[in-house]
Amino acid sequence: MTPVKPQLLPLTGIRLFLALWVVHYHLPILRPGKSAFEPPAWIFDILHNADAVLGIFFILSGFVLSYNYTLDQRWSKESLTRFAIARFARIYPAYFLGLVLMVPIMINLAIQNFSYEKIAKDATMGALNLLLLQSWLPKTALTWNYPGWSTATEAFFYCCFPFMGIALWKIRRPWPLFWAGLIIWVAALAAPETAIALSLNRRPFWIPLLLCNPILRFPDFCLGIIAGRVYRRLLDCDSSLIGRGAWLYGPASVLLILALVACGRWPHLAADKELLLPLDMLLVLGLALGGGPLARFLSLPFIVFMGNVSFTIYILHVPVAQLTGLIARSLFHYRMGFTTLYVAVVCIATVVYKFAEEPATRKIRRRLNQWSDARFRKSLTVS
Repeated sequence: MTPVKPQLLPLTGIRLFLALWVVHYHLPILRPGKSAFEPPAWIFDILHNADAVLGIFFILSGFVLSYNYTLDQRWSKESLTRFAIARFARIYPAYFLGLVLMVPIMINLAIQNFSYEKIAKDATMGALNLLLLQSWLPKTALTWNYPGWSTATEAFFYCCFPFMGIALWKIRRPWPLFWAGLIIWVAALAAPETAIALSLNRRPFWIPLLLCNPILRFPDFCLGIIAGRVYRRLLDCDSSLIGRGAWLYGPASVLLILALVACGRWPHLAADKELLLPLDMLLVLGLALGGGPLARFLSLPFIVFMGNVSFTIYILHVPVAQLTGLIARSLFHYRMGFTTLYVAVVCIATVVYKFAEEPATRKIRRRLNQWSDARFRKSLTVS
């Protein structure tokens, strides 16, 4: 394990816009035929296909972890413990708050449709969400704070990273890296392509399975590690691409936009966004290399700060929107519009991140590291 490295600012900045894309998908300010300002139809095509964000998020996760942590050698038990603590402290405070905010919503729903069976079912699903296990089962993946399924899936990736990351990091030469990436991409396509061939992709059971299952989404994360290995190799050989990442992310961005616009005319692509993973890899790798107007814009201090807030925005947008909407209807008999909810989510999430999540993350990490160090010293004394 190595000390914390400098942030790759463009990769932090882009998280803001990916999170806002998902928020807009659930709380659409712009809707065809219902917006004061009516943008071109292709804008709606892009906004409607927010599930394309998932592949970018998971690749980003694998890439950033492979950048921040040493994978050249096997980790010690102490390194594994510190990694687990760092990941838990980073994601769980905001995730837990999201579940807490959903409690009044779930109680309100239980009162409206009261039955002991429903209460038992909701409690079971709540327990699975609390333990980050809900994404393993199609019927529970999108329950309670349903965007939280991706955090549960990420938790599985974190468990695998110290082992799969080291295995993939051993691939050093360009052609083996290319073939490894190609094989992983084909593995990512296997489940959705099979579901499309058998016309299963529209059935209620299969949609959350294909979208959320940690095993089926694991190739996305592995491609992020492959991209991280390529990035490290480019740095080591002082490649001419360093500082010229626009050569990669420019074409990748244009092709991604064209592909998302084409989704309305090509149902197969709309059903299988895993086809876009190579473009997602190029986008992430290009932004990491830096250079060009987009990378500079995403590196602006305000954008980077909001990029750090992005997880809080993502994980709280559903409970905050539902809870504020419930309060407005119950107390003021007022139905809040999506624009108001959207702005409220961003503002509340920013305050929560700055004054609650950040301090909680630091405190949890410090306390757990102190506990881990004490146990490690005790084990050394006993041995």
